[in-house]
Amino acid sequence: MSIDYKIEIVEEDAIDWDEPTVITGFPGPGFVGETVAMFIIDSLKMREIGHVESELIPPMLVVMGPNLRPPFRIHASENADVVVMVDNQPIPMEHHRALARRLMDWLTGKGVKEIMAVDGLPLPDETLEGRVIGYSTSRETLSRLNGYGVLPLTGGAVTGINAALLEICREWGVPWTGLLAPTRRIGSPNWRGVASIIEVLNGMLDLGVDTSVIKRGGAETVEQSLIKTREPRKGGILGALRRRVG
Repeated sequence: MSIDYKIEIVEEDAIDWDEPTVITGFPGPGFVGETVAMFIIDSLKMREIGHVESELIPPMLVVMGPNLRPPFRIHASENADVVVMVDNQPIPMEHHRALARRLMDWLTGKGVKEIMAVDGLPLPDETLEGRVIGYSTSRETLSRLNGYGVLPLTGGAVTGINAALLEICREWGVPWTGLLAPTRRIGSPNWRGVASIIEVLNGMLDLGVDTSVIKRGGAETVEQSLIKTREPRKGGILGALRRRVG
């Protein structure tokens, strides 16, 4: 007998939606997706407008100073034309399609313009470090990616929630674009890949996010810039993410 799990998107802050582009950052190789998402959220001071609650998401609360926040959060830019979804807790593969369909039901109701997924791509080729590989269901976006130096994805696979979202986007006619950072060490933060993807997003979406701290620093410098409120004596959120796979 199948179990009907509840998936609720809790809206915490009402906004006037403006056909948003949605950036998704989920756990994956080199922590690329969630780190890109968190860095953009912090840099642009995006406000949290909601979160996802479901028994499909393993129990976790993220410590942010005096606050405890759910792992799957939704943030919006000031003029609501860019929305960032970030998840800090890996979700079992068998639940990805159910979550993706609920997310797309909600997003299409808000007039979503396109989905842009960011992630790491496991590749052993060190010559590709710092590059971005891309794929899009939109020919126009593919042409734009080429203009930003993004290499076309000619082989491989899209997996996880991103793949589930891609399936639904193709079915429903919502443009989907993937920006992937070649990653050799999947259990360590891929800072070069994070910076490269953010620069592509800066060009495509006019975000204006400064990546100099990533290029100049290293893990400690980026963590200090990214996480303003830290988990006491345990290395902050990024430290917790590293311990999760270490």
